[in-house]
Amino acid sequence: MKNLFTRFIAFSMILLSYASIAQTTHTVEAGMFYYEPQNLTIEVGDIVSWNNLAGTHDVNFDVNSITGESFGNPDNTSLAANSGGDLGSITFTEPGTYTYDCSIGSHASNGMVGTITVAAAPSNVSGIVFSGAFGGSVADGNTYTMPSGSEPWAGFANEDVSVYPFTFGEGGSITFSASAASPADIYFKFEKNPYPDTEPSFPSETISLSTETANYTVEIPSQGGNTFSSFLLYVSANDVAVTINNLVVNTSDYSGPVDVAGCMDSNASNFNADATVAEQDQYGNSTCIYASCDDIPTWGCVYVDGFGAFNEGFDAAACSTYGGTPCEEPSLDVAGCMDTLATNFLADATVAGQDLYGNSVCVYASCDDIPEWGCIYADGFGAFNADFSAAQCSQYGGSPCEEPSSDVVGCM
Repeated sequence: MKNLFTRFIAFSMILLSYASIAQTTHTVEAGMFYYEPQNLTIEVGDIVSWNNLAGTHDVNFDVNSITGESFGNPDNTSLAANSGGDLGSITFTEPGTYTYDCSIGSHASNGMVGTITVAAAPSNVSGIVFSGAFGGSVADGNTYTMPSGSEPWAGFANEDVSVYPFTFGEGGSITFSASAASPADIYFKFEKNPYPDTEPSFPSETISLSTETANYTVEIPSQGGNTFSSFLLYVSANDVAVTINNLVVNTSDYSGPVDVAGCMDSNASNFNADATVAEQDQYGNSTCIYASCDDIPTWGCVYVDGFGAFNEGFDAAACSTYGGTPCEEPSLDVAGCMDTLATNFLADATVAGQDLYGNSVCVYASCDDIPEWGCIYADGFGAFNADFSAAQCSQYGGSPCEEPSSDVVGCM
C-alpha cells in the first residue's frame, strides 16, 4: 500500500515543519513515460517539486512497480497522482539514494523511473594544529619550521584523533590564515592511517605564503567513500618559520555505495561475502587466510594472517625467512638413483637425485660398482675432486675408492 499524501493540509504541514532547513528548491517535470531530470543530486534540506506536464502520473518512493519489492529508500514518502499541474513537493532530510517510479499502469516498465541522490550537508572541524613534528621538524604552538638538515620526508602531523575520520564524499575545503618569516610554500596531505598503512592518500595543492598574514582556502575534490585518519602539513622551505591559525577542515559525507575491503576468496577461512574490494596489508599481501596449500589461488606464501604470491623478488626461501609456509609448484620430475649398478636404482627416476651436499643418492655395494673414483657412504656417493680427497672421505665416515697406482714400490 503506497503512502500517498492525498490531503493538502497534511502535506502543507510537512512542508512547513521542514521549511527552516530547506536550502534549494529543485523541479522535476513529469511527462509521458519520463521524469526530467531522471537523476538528480541535491543536499540534505533541499526541496524537490514535481510538475505534471501531460497524462496521469504519481511519484512513488515505496514499492517498485516492476518487481513488487520495496525500494528500500531512507524514506518512502510519496505523492498522489494527478492529471496535470503540481504533483507536490518533498523535503529531503535524510542523506542517501532514493529510487522512485510512476505506479500508474505500465509507466514504470516503459522507463518512467528516477533517482534522487541526497548528499549530507557539509560539516567542519576547527582548531586543528600539527603538534606531531617528525623527521627533524620543529613545532612550537602554531608555528612550524623545517631546520636545515631535516629529513626529506619531515613534516607535521595532527595528533588529535578525536577529529578523525575525515570524509570528502562530495568534496570539501581547508580554510586558514597564515604567514611566513619569508616567502615559503606549504601543502597538506590526507592519509588513510598514520604510517605505514597510509593508502589511499592524496596531497593538496601547494600554497604560497607571504610575510603578510592572509586568509586561504584550499579546495578538496571528492574522494568518494574513502576515509582519512591522518592529516599532515609539509613546509617546503628550510629555516623559515610558518605560522598557521584558525585552520578548519570542511568535510562532506558520501551518499554513494561504499567499498568494503576484505577477503574475496571463498576458499579462504576469512572469506567476506560483503567485500567489494580485495583487502591488502601494508606490504601488499592479501589478507586472505588459508588453511593449507590446497586452498591458495596461486603458488606463494601462507602466513597466519595473510598470503603473498611468489614473484621474481620473493621465493620460497624468503617466505620461510619471514615466518611463512611456502607452497611451491610440484615438479613433474622424479628424482632418484639412475645408475643400474646401484643397489637403489629407480627405474622411474627422470632426474638424478642429490642430497643437500650435492652428493648422489645412489648407494653402491663396493668400489667395483661406482661410476668414478670417489667416496661410498651408507646413503650415497660423492666423487673425488680438487677439494675432496680420500682422506676427507674417511673423515666424513665414508669408504674411499681410489684409482690403483701403476707404480711398483721397492728398493731402487
